[in-house]
Amino acid sequence: MTTCTFAKTPEEVQKMYATVGQMDHCEGLFVSWVTDPSAIAAALPEQLTAIAPVCTLYSVLVGDANFSTPYKEVALIIPVIYDGVPGLYPVSIMLTGTDNAVFVGRDQLGMPKKTADSITLWRSGSRVHTDVKRLGHTIFDLDMEVGEYNDPAMAAQIFGTDFTAPQDGMQYFYKFDMGQDKDARIFVDNVRLLSYHGRMTYHGWEPASVKSIASEPSDSDPWAMFPVVKPIGGGWTMLDISLLGTQKETPVEATDETVGKLLAGKYDSPQFGYPTRML
Repeated sequence: MTTCTFAKTPEEVQKMYATVGQMDHCEGLFVSWVTDPSAIAAALPEQLTAIAPVCTLYSVLVGDANFSTPYKEVALIIPVIYDGVPGLYPVSIMLTGTDNAVFVGRDQLGMPKKTADSITLWRSGSRVHTDVKRLGHTIFDLDMEVGEYNDPAMAAQIFGTDFTAPQDGMQYFYKFDMGQDKDARIFVDNVRLLSYHGRMTYHGWEPASVKSIASEPSDSDPWAMFPVVKPIGGGWTMLDISLLGTQKETPVEATDETVGKLLAGKYDSPQFGYPTRML
């Protein structure tokens, strides 16, 4: 861009329309654990069915995205089935280093993204660590050791065994419209479930075992609702992530129960009547 202006040219607008989201040169970790089935059921909207009482998390540095400067991203995910098709449902996604990737994900796909206070991600020899801090809480803290899985059989089911070919799959997001009426009351309508095609292309995968996982309770970011019943394991990886398009949008009734399971990933506790004061 050679000019400083809020008015984007038609050519620039067309480039935005034609952009296919690509997250290249990502490096970081994946981890999975068995959790409480009732916690999974409490978090899932009724349209989705859990494949197993399992949580998966990734923490990566996105080195080269075509919609943002480099940033860190951590996603808390539940494997689900919708309309007979297995896929992944992100419950919450945290980012640092960019506002643009937060709003692009929320505006375009309804992703439950927030900006974290900090995301730590590092590897020293075989030791791997990540943690996420937000609003005074360490909502996730993980240590792993590269070498082998805690449960090789379950890890093979979750992560697969062939990391040489691209892995295509479905991801599920909810979008909705939010506004205020003439009396300043907030409303939510036009809820729909997006079936989205994604692809992961791995350039390396090293199995790892969980040494510790901790999650501090937070009203705004309740990751601690998924206790670790049994660690499965994870891996240190380098990969590219391709965002390949919405395959289907399904209208969903905007009941309080459904909407209530979509809000915490985007909004904090003061929105729901719990004021927070941080000095």
